Amino acid sequence: MRADQVESPLVVESAIARRPSVAFFMSDVEHGGMQKSLIGLASALVAAGHEVCLVLQEARGEMISLVPPSIEIVDLRKSSNQRSLVPFARFLDQWRPAVVITGSPHVSLIAIAAAHLANHTAAVIVTEHAPLRPLVSRHGGWRYRLLPLLVRLVYPYASAIVAVSEGVAVDFRCLVPAARRIELIHNPVVAANFEELASRPVSDFWCAANDPPLLIAVGRLAPEKNYPNLLAAFAALLKRRPVRLAIVGDGPEQEALLRLARELDLERHVRFLGFVANPLPLIKKARLLVLASEFEGFGNVLVEALACGTPVVSTDCPYGPREILADGAYGVLVPVGDVDALCAGMETALAAPIDVPRLIQRGRLFSEARGIKNYQLLIESVVAGSD
Repeated sequence: MRADQVESPLVVESAIARRPSVAFFMSDVEHGGMQKSLIGLASALVAAGHEVCLVLQEARGEMISLVPPSIEIVDLRKSSNQRSLVPFARFLDQWRPAVVITGSPHVSLIAIAAAHLANHTAAVIVTEHAPLRPLVSRHGGWRYRLLPLLVRLVYPYASAIVAVSEGVAVDFRCLVPAARRIELIHNPVVAANFEELASRPVSDFWCAANDPPLLIAVGRLAPEKNYPNLLAAFAALLKRRPVRLAIVGDGPEQEALLRLARELDLERHVRFLGFVANPLPLIKKARLLVLASEFEGFGNVLVEALACGTPVVSTDCPYGPREILADGAYGVLVPVGDVDALCAGMETALAAPIDVPRLIQRGRLFSEARGIKNYQLLIESVVAGSD
């Protein structure tokens, strides 16, 4: 059953589940690493025997098709965080989950407040997928300027904070010194069916060609991903050798990036593919994956590339890339915002031999099985602590 509104009657099972029930709470399921990670986590918890529900402030976004039918979707139909407070508290009283897992600061604040407003007691696990300070600097506005203060005041009431990288964990240990517990759990990226998904044929004829070498970038077309620098570095590389670039993702910067590609005379050499539900065959086909971000919380796509045996060039941004690539042992790290260094890094990586088994072995360290086990242990621990 899929509920369209929280106001609709929800069926609450009287039998006690074998494992704690879990509600995921997000604003939407637009394309993004956080949304993809939490949908994957929710699906894995269902497979592990948990009853799982996905609550959305608005049931919109390309990734809604990735939610399996076994997960009930509850649409609060609220366009703002503040308006979702009371409906989400009402949902908690009706569905009565043992645990709530959230995925962004604004939504996490609402979830913690709702858990205290509701009559039903639910443990709240906040997952943090990005460093807060650059997020605030990038977006500005009063809603973001107030965020660090609100996080410092409200997050201590969460049962646990999960950081997806050590850098994010350090940030939040400093920001929320009164937090009950802060756990480091890497995103569970490499699922059991990863190889099957990655081995599917590439349907796009241009990308399927073997020559010249295909470079790929995967991620939302948003300012923090710094695609203008990537296009400038790629244009410089193109003057030295024949290459192609496929960009997977959509977002607010799309029109500006299309204009920039035309200005740089890259139209024959760059393809914008938009949102792709399963980009793994493209990543596996590529000679190189490139990440030009100004900041990341983790960098799922770097793990996906390694697990496909595809070499990586990434900016050494806070915080995930250096951790995933082991200080550059498994990929090329370049300074953030340096077009010349990014171009040189791509040229170096293209010239280097590829040790595919070594890359795959590194990528598979970030397996879904390991991540789910850590989440299950945390869920059982916070539920026991709230009894």
